[in-house]
Amino acid sequence: MKEWAEKIINEPDKFNYFWNDPNTKTVYFIGKDNIIFHLIIFPGLILAYNHDKGENDKLVLPYNVSSTEFLMYENSKFSKSRRIGIWIDEALKLAPLDYWRFSLVYNRMEKSDASFLWSEFDNNIKMLNDVIGNFIHRSLTFINRQFNNKIPKKIEYDEIDRNFISKLNSISEEIGNLLYNFELRKALREIVNFGREGNIYLNDKAPWHLIKKNKESAGHVFNICSQAVYALAVLLSPFIPETSEKILSYLNAPKLSELTWDSVNENSVREGQQIKKPEPLFQKFDIEEIKEEYKKLKEKKPLEEGEKELVSYDDFQKLDIRVALIESVEKVPKADKLYKLSIDLGTEKRTLVAGLADHYKIEELKGKKIVVLTNLEPRKLRGILSEGMLLAAVEGENVSILVPDKDLPLGARIE
Repeated sequence: MKEWAEKIINEPDKFNYFWNDPNTKTVYFIGKDNIIFHLIIFPGLILAYNHDKGENDKLVLPYNVSSTEFLMYENSKFSKSRRIGIWIDEALKLAPLDYWRFSLVYNRMEKSDASFLWSEFDNNIKMLNDVIGNFIHRSLTFINRQFNNKIPKKIEYDEIDRNFISKLNSISEEIGNLLYNFELRKALREIVNFGREGNIYLNDKAPWHLIKKNKESAGHVFNICSQAVYALAVLLSPFIPETSEKILSYLNAPKLSELTWDSVNENSVREGQQIKKPEPLFQKFDIEEIKEEYKKLKEKKPLEEGEKELVSYDDFQKLDIRVALIESVEKVPKADKLYKLSIDLGTEKRTLVAGLADHYKIEELKGKKIVVLTNLEPRKLRGILSEGMLLAAVEGENVSILVPDKDLPLGARIE
């Protein structure tokens, strides 16, 4: 809000006006992990702040909070370190933004956790194309070819017309009420259902047959279809705005910013209005190709600072990590930070060189059971052959060697 007031509209005072106006309705869209803060702690802080303030200085309380459950990726938790999930920069390289908007809201996690599945994404976009894209393209293409790109006139309604028009005239109020109550998923699904009804209406009226006998009757059908196309453009605007703008441009209608929600009705598009030749709104894609491209993106993505490349389970199984006993500790000459450790693995004894002198005294290490990577390639350090690696946790200057929390026999394998 502060960003909006100071940088977008360049009116800093609007920030206080917004928060102090009792008519302001603030709505918060959050994940379920923030419910306690936004429903209990945040309102409590505002109430405490308002306690000794005058009426004009009190901050408004949250009007409503809309929360979603958690989204997973193919039934696994999102994890940046393990590279599980899709990030926005990756998503935009795989498919248009409106595809992601549509699919995520269509499966919005309003009552329970849900998982992003490639199969569902594929089905959702096919449905978007087959239901919405198909109806709009059929309608406008027919007008383009048979009516010289001009909206034909309406004639008297029959029963099929009246049923569809009734739905058309009420759909914006229905969707508006759902959005007002934050039922985004249901709202989008009802819009898709309206698109289905448009296809049913078109098939029932069969104007491609009517035109052979009565062009005026066929034109009547496509006038009504053009009203439904306009309705879909407006109704879809909160969900897939780029697609909505494209539909409106085909109709030569005003931009979304100039339209109102209640402009949807049976007379939204005027008779004789010139339209543009439509292009398909959506492109079909091979989901297997998208998945393969996603895999390549993950492989190419550079590791962030501190992030390690994933290893396979088979690679991990190659590591031979065992419990050992430190029998003796010596300082390494001319190396202030290094100790020479003599260790017992139960079946053999070995020598390790470890940089622990700044963190442990000799007496703190001697006699301690430790954890050692035993099949690491031997390496000479200060002329001493180190035959393994002692495992330790490191955070800045804080170093802590790993020790078993139970009395395990020497040589016990860590798995």
